Amino acid sequence: MSSGKPDVILRKYRSILFSALAVELTTFIVSLLDPIIAGNRIGIGALSAISLFSPFISFSTFVAAVINTGTLVNYTLMIGKFQKKRANEIFSQGMIMAVSAGVMMTLIILLVKPLFISSLSPPAEVEGYLNRYYNIAAFYPLLFPTNCILNNIIVTEGGEKHAAISNICCIVGNIIFSFRLAGMFGIMGIAAATLASNVVFSVLLVIWLFIKKSNVRFVFHFSFEDFFCIAKCGIVKASKFVAASIMLWSVNLYILRNYDEVTFKVWTIDQNIIGLSSVFLGLAMTLQPIIGTLLGEMNTKAIKLLVHHLMRDLAVIGAGCSALIICFTGTVLKCFGVADGDVFGAGITALRITSLTIVFSALTAAFFIYYILVGRQLLAFVIGLLTDLLCPMSFVLLSGTLCKGSPDILWIAIAASGLIAFLLSAVIVFLRCKQSSFPLLLPLSRDEQIHIFSFEITAKNNSEMAKITEKMLLDNGFSKRLQLLVSVCIEDMLGLILEHNLTDSCRLYAECTLIIGEGSVQVILRDTGKQFDLSDLSTEEHSFLQYIVERLMTVTDHGAYISTTGYNRNEMVFKENKIS
Repeated sequence: MSSGKPDVILRKYRSILFSALAVELTTFIVSLLDPIIAGNRIGIGALSAISLFSPFISFSTFVAAVINTGTLVNYTLMIGKFQKKRANEIFSQGMIMAVSAGVMMTLIILLVKPLFISSLSPPAEVEGYLNRYYNIAAFYPLLFPTNCILNNIIVTEGGEKHAAISNICCIVGNIIFSFRLAGMFGIMGIAAATLASNVVFSVLLVIWLFIKKSNVRFVFHFSFEDFFCIAKCGIVKASKFVAASIMLWSVNLYILRNYDEVTFKVWTIDQNIIGLSSVFLGLAMTLQPIIGTLLGEMNTKAIKLLVHHLMRDLAVIGAGCSALIICFTGTVLKCFGVADGDVFGAGITALRITSLTIVFSALTAAFFIYYILVGRQLLAFVIGLLTDLLCPMSFVLLSGTLCKGSPDILWIAIAASGLIAFLLSAVIVFLRCKQSSFPLLLPLSRDEQIHIFSFEITAKNNSEMAKITEKMLLDNGFSKRLQLLVSVCIEDMLGLILEHNLTDSCRLYAECTLIIGEGSVQVILRDTGKQFDLSDLSTEEHSFLQYIVERLMTVTDHGAYISTTGYNRNEMVFKENKIS
């Protein structure tokens, strides 16, 4: 039996992280497929045309992020409060907003086409490719917001493996369709293949919701109060994509007007590598399904352990990505159809320099998402603005002013902007600490009240957990009556979980959290067994032990059950004055 470590939560975190890694890398690769296939099958002109369309991808990501983040944060909050009906209303409102936003974005992108192309004034060859690509790529946002919500809801409900498999099917389909259609229809075929793979992705996600048991139900619901609640929560995360979109558009324009054609072509490749920051945002969002529940419990100890694991993992992944790009820069360029010439030589230098900023992008992404989830929206907004707009643009303009026309200085400036943004963010957070812990900004004294125990569910461990609970309550001055009630309740609940999973050959694990307050004890019990309500006697398969547990829970001040991220979660509050 381990003390102080939330193994069940960390087990789910690792499962979501690995699935999210597959999902985010798949999504990132899919975003690169259009330029990679265009560069290999058509030429560098087609690659440049697709890169020029990237601000619209950032725009659609912005809108999707507003709806997706706001919906998911509020949905998990309601699940954490055991309000299943309210959670489904939030989900339904988000879906209605997502479908409407997809239609509106597509119409807007189609309407601004002439103005957008004329504002860039690209070379004639690039303009021709951009014109043809634009006609189909304008429909990318149609399904994007809906797919984002469905994918993340499935992960929240414990279906992270299905989400990962669906994403892999999406990329395989995209590769097959792209190569086939690129040979037949050129750049328009590439765009059509990406659109078709998004449709397949939607179908796979919807299938899971129909065949799996989950909390999700669609009910027709729309209210302006929920609309503003969703928008308010999502707007900060979405602002990061607005900042990135403005930065990309501005730097594209600046390089087109102040550097030669080779530098611009290298930049069109390099900005795809810099786009890895979106992968780290997605990985940081693995916190979202779990941290919403932990915030509801005010389990600061588990939150700290979870965030520390995320920081370590993202730093390792970021450093690994940088090392791979540095070691295999030539291969990366060849993937984009650049195998020799001036662009290849300049690209080697550019990618090796700018890849050094990836690890800092990973860490700032983690802090950015964390502060959104804990309600520090203003702090998250400032970090996003520094990372994606102010620092990159300032350093690019500074390098162009001091060393005009020098590409190497430009790449160094872009790499340095990531480090400076990270350091400035750390300073700002430190100044905001006051009576809170750095850098998580959580209460310093709360951890002393929280005791976490993780163990395999066996008769011996169940009895040991009951004894530990009884002794802990004795040490904190609780009455003998409450000590016995809480310890017996925990032991019998664990025994009931074991009883319901006798036919399952897999090992069962539990995590028992005791939060000791003034005259009260909050017990939170998570387990990895079959999903069922411990106190529900409405089923025919109830037992005498289940009857005892149901009776014991009637003397609690509060008792509730709900499945969370695919695990059972039971919560009880015992108060001294009610027991005595």
